[in-house]
Amino acid sequence: MNIFEKIQTVRVKLAEDGLKKGKKNEYAGYTYYELGDFLPRIMTLCSEHKIFPVVSFTAETATLTVYDCEKPAAKVEITTPMSTAQLKACHPVQNLGAVQTYLRRYLYIAMFEIVESDKIEAATGKDPVAPPSAAAPSNISPSGCAFRCDINKPPRDELLRLWQFMGWDTSTLDNYLATRAKNMNTEQTPMFYQQVLQEQIEFCITESRNGTPGYAGRLFDDGYPFQ
Repeated sequence: MNIFEKIQTVRVKLAEDGLKKGKKNEYAGYTYYELGDFLPRIMTLCSEHKIFPVVSFTAETATLTVYDCEKPAAKVEITTPMSTAQLKACHPVQNLGAVQTYLRRYLYIAMFEIVESDKIEAATGKDPVAPPSAAAPSNISPSGCAFRCDINKPPRDELLRLWQFMGWDTSTLDNYLATRAKNMNTEQTPMFYQQVLQEQIEFCITESRNGTPGYAGRLFDDGYPFQ
């Protein structure tokens, strides 16, 4: 098999395994994968199929490269922009470690097509996750190419900032939230805002991975997997 066939075989076997998510965000009520939920299995499968994954970092990017052990010149790699973290009571080195762990997780998920919860796993409503104005987001954001949620700020403010980052029509935000709250039969509480914010960040992550114009090349960080 060539390297592409080997990676695809590992992907299929991981899908057949039915990996379970081991971490729950108690605040937003959703579960997600930690590295320990899938990395040992990936390492076993990579060994069986003679491929070797390596994660590397620069100041600008994080890269996962998979080499073919039988043909070392053959490789497949994916990259993502670096981000930052500001955890409470943490040393800068700890923040760096959190960022690297977070990006390693997403690089492996992307390379091996590990399916995370789709955007609305924690939602109780049936509304679309993305606002109507998300159909044609701007290709260039004045905020740059990375959005990092600040968990120390009110989620309603961070939701507005996400809309601004994506170039969505913020004049429709109040109406969008009112409709979502009504359809979910809930009040517009901080928990509600956090849930909507989390759904929309997950939506953006999925669209970015899919290469959707306006999302491709952007990095989205909900902040919570660092806890």
